[in-house]
Amino acid sequence: MTALKPGMATAIGSLPHKDMEAALELVLKSLPHCPHWPQLQSLRYTEGMEIQPVEKLPGIRHVPEKKSVYVDTEAGQDELAEFYEKAMAAQNGEGLDYFAIGPDYGQGIYAFADKLASAGARFPLVKAQLIAPFSFGYSIKDQDGRPIIFHPTWGDVCMKLLALKSIWQVKKLKSFAEKILYFLDEPMLSAYGGTAMLTVSRDDVLDKLNQVIDPLREAGAIVGMHCCGNTDWGLVMESSLDVINFDCYNYGKTVALYADQVKSFLGRGGWFAVGIVPTIFPDLETIDREDEKSLGKLFHQWLDEMAQAGVDKDLLKSRVILTPACGCGTLTIEQTEKVYRVVSYLSERYK
Repeated sequence: MTALKPGMATAIGSLPHKDMEAALELVLKSLPHCPHWPQLQSLRYTEGMEIQPVEKLPGIRHVPEKKSVYVDTEAGQDELAEFYEKAMAAQNGEGLDYFAIGPDYGQGIYAFADKLASAGARFPLVKAQLIAPFSFGYSIKDQDGRPIIFHPTWGDVCMKLLALKSIWQVKKLKSFAEKILYFLDEPMLSAYGGTAMLTVSRDDVLDKLNQVIDPLREAGAIVGMHCCGNTDWGLVMESSLDVINFDCYNYGKTVALYADQVKSFLGRGGWFAVGIVPTIFPDLETIDREDEKSLGKLFHQWLDEMAQAGVDKDLLKSRVILTPACGCGTLTIEQTEKVYRVVSYLSERYK
């Protein structure tokens, strides 16, 4: 994974902008070594991370007045055969565009691709992203209000849908970059072990994550996962992930509790995307109280804590990229600009 460089910066994806050109300018100026396509959830409800992948999901029904969707599994039975036929063809390299994320669901992908094309040169690395299996499967409900992930058929459909829409993004952006860094956004895993995921086993988590991770790696992507809450980091490191993105500002100390698993993860070539710049937690004004100096100090404190736990500090520093702690979609534009400015500053002075 030579495309990843120690201390390089990227970000999670969501931005508060309604002006796509301004969003692209911020991303390309701040993150020249690994820009991402901007997810502008304020444009329309279908750009929200939970709804973004629902095109071609059998039985999907929109409720525009509530800015929501649900799956009618009874009516959707008639659509299953076509879905599986199209999915099998796409897995065999034919008709992948059937699973494209359309402009009404991801306008930023198309604007980003156009901007990269106009640059006239291939980037070493660009980033794409999509909601991950548990966050999607718990967010989308059936007609009776049950999370679709528990349905014996639609649970499988969702995994295939996410994998194919992710691979479509990789194929679309490959023309403009040597490598694609692909993040699966999985905030739901912060609930692992709690009431909401009480019936979900470790094997269930690994199986569903790897159903999306493995096809992406086969497509040539460097695959990361973003979880902005605390979770069982040891479990996450057992997956096939190349990169783990976590909120270091709030949860850096919890990663140090898994020192043995961190050493194994680094030993197999894993990287950490350290979310050192706060965004939405503990409150929306957190970023106003921090600056480059305070966050640089916090990052080095985390490195020291990891070293004290037994992790080789030099090896860890060589396997770190920097990000905000989470997306910026609920911040103001001024706050977002500060987040991107600070992560860019820390990246440029990384040592």
